Amino acid sequence: MKLSVMAPLVRRSIAIISITFSLYLIWLFTAPALKQAYLSLFPPKDLPNQMYGALDPLLFQAYNTLNTNPDYILNTKTGGLPSGIPNKMTVYKFISPAFSYSAGKQARLDAEKLGFNDSMIVGDIQGDIYKWKNDKNSSNLKVTIYSRELELNSNLQNAPELYEQGLTTGEALNAVKNKLKQIGRFNDQLYIDGTSTIKLGKFDGTRIISADSYLEAQIARVDFFRSIGRGSTKYKILNTDSKKGLLSSDYINLPKDSELLSIPKMEANQWEIDPQSNATYPIINVAQAWDAVKNNKGTISNITSRFKTPFEEYASINVDKVLINDIYLAYLDTKVQQKYLLPMYVFEGNFTAPGGETGEITIYYPAIPAESTKQPEPHYNQL
Repeated sequence: MKLSVMAPLVRRSIAIISITFSLYLIWLFTAPALKQAYLSLFPPKDLPNQMYGALDPLLFQAYNTLNTNPDYILNTKTGGLPSGIPNKMTVYKFISPAFSYSAGKQARLDAEKLGFNDSMIVGDIQGDIYKWKNDKNSSNLKVTIYSRELELNSNLQNAPELYEQGLTTGEALNAVKNKLKQIGRFNDQLYIDGTSTIKLGKFDGTRIISADSYLEAQIARVDFFRSIGRGSTKYKILNTDSKKGLLSSDYINLPKDSELLSIPKMEANQWEIDPQSNATYPIINVAQAWDAVKNNKGTISNITSRFKTPFEEYASINVDKVLINDIYLAYLDTKVQQKYLLPMYVFEGNFTAPGGETGEITIYYPAIPAESTKQPEPHYNQL
């Protein structure tokens, strides 16, 4: 083709590209303002109603690290932030525990089913907290009779010969669930429809380590979790520690003639939720939440090192890098009774530390903006 013919075509192509690019830039910079102007003139019909007014701040409980400023890297499957996040969430109300004249009697009946009789009661039984001590099993039980909070702890003897091997996850789950039903702690439909996690372990000297097979398992930790909502709008309800349920128990495999407790540890902090709610609140977008987390403003709710087991207490780790693999919305429940069940962003991933230590990490950040809470900055508290 002759240059005299080519030149006009090239000039025309350049002009078209330039105009297209200019229009794109104009749209890029003006679209947000145009959208806001449109929404101000034609507001959506389903705006959040903020029915309960300004809300109490969320109550987080942080896992402390030796390094307070690690690097955060987005490592999702798409390489970006999730799409389809709503711009508002339902806020649910907790139901206050009802007073009952028979609460004390019921607490004593429940204690008997856990291996504690009236002769083991410690101190005054006229208040709202009852305590038992079983010297034979080195066990202690505490029940708050009106709220029905329960805490059972035992000083397990680290002697493998006391416990039988061959414990399956199904056996542990059924045993714990049946015991919870016996003491009236597994009648919430949200728990019945919820999920559970079971971790198997075995005794190794002074430690309880993970069991590679049910054939060697001697102990199990069972945690129960609730969810709320329906279908695609069903959300997890998580504790301040994302890996621990507010309803949890250990179960050990005992010989038939053993005098030890098969349930050596149990926690029940069961706050009833009214699942019917019309209250909705605005939430921040996921980009805002991610910006806060990568600037170290999130709360680490769990760190699980591959060198530790669920049966051991956490020791501070020098986290230097965090890879975020998943981001989603959930609700926060705590051991402390709250007025409302509030949403939050959950960031899950892996961490690295000097010396080759790695593991899993979970970070929380409030979803409801500061201006919708009673405490603008920071708009969450630490337990």
